[in-house]
Amino acid sequence: MLTTKHEKLDLIAPILNAELGMEVVLHEADTDLLGTFSGEVERTLTASQAAITKARIGTTNLGLSLGVASEGTVGPDRLLPFLRSDTEYIAFVDLDRGMELVEEFRSLEIVAGEIVTEPGSDISEFLERVDFPNHKLIVSPNLGDRSRSLKGLGDKQDLEAAIELLAKDSTDGKVLVQSDLRAHCSPSRQENIRQAAHNLAKRLKSLCPSCNTPGWGKVGYEKGLDCSACGEYVEKAIRAEVLGCAKCSHREVKDSGENKADPSICDGCNP
Repeated sequence: MLTTKHEKLDLIAPILNAELGMEVVLHEADTDLLGTFSGEVERTLTASQAAITKARIGTTNLGLSLGVASEGTVGPDRLLPFLRSDTEYIAFVDLDRGMELVEEFRSLEIVAGEIVTEPGSDISEFLERVDFPNHKLIVSPNLGDRSRSLKGLGDKQDLEAAIELLAKDSTDGKVLVQSDLRAHCSPSRQENIRQAAHNLAKRLKSLCPSCNTPGWGKVGYEKGLDCSACGEYVEKAIRAEVLGCAKCSHREVKDSGENKADPSICDGCNP
């Protein structure tokens, strides 16, 4: 059972069906209550927590034991903060086995942007950069009630009308135009969600060597290496992956093969 509001069934279901033989059914729910990309509803959970919560909403409402759901985050990359990235988290819960797990896919291939503008201004360069109308847009008052936002705009006339209308609601007469990052409005996010689904399928094919439960895979990292350039200790450098079971406590450490940290993530070399 897949819980979603934003048309993810066709992105996830074919992959889980082809790779695992799973029949995925849709449960539509107002998952925006857990937070929105555009900020009208503040996110209080981490992306992985939100994905698990969504999956559990569906199992509760439909009385099924298997649930899946996804959540994405778009913003400065955690390793390359001068670049924007999209990390898609996809959760799987199995109430009968008492297990839950989250897989992810991180990509720099995401179309997203924003601009503050006013009626009559030429924003054609911005529209080209954010792949409009293939990727849809949101218009909000720049200074004012963001709940007045108009979303899913994919037509030039509708966009201009929204800018004209919502500029009147802003105290500075301007609007914020930003990418609509909901899954059904962002083709580049859609591809990343598909890749996350492939990662989940691969994870579920892997059995725990101790208890034979599906879902054996990465559960964390061991970190900390000396910089290869200056020798300074880099706390965030990944030294090894920790593999684990989604049900039992069995863990194994898989060395990354790296014995020095890349200078690009060293605070000494790149303060």
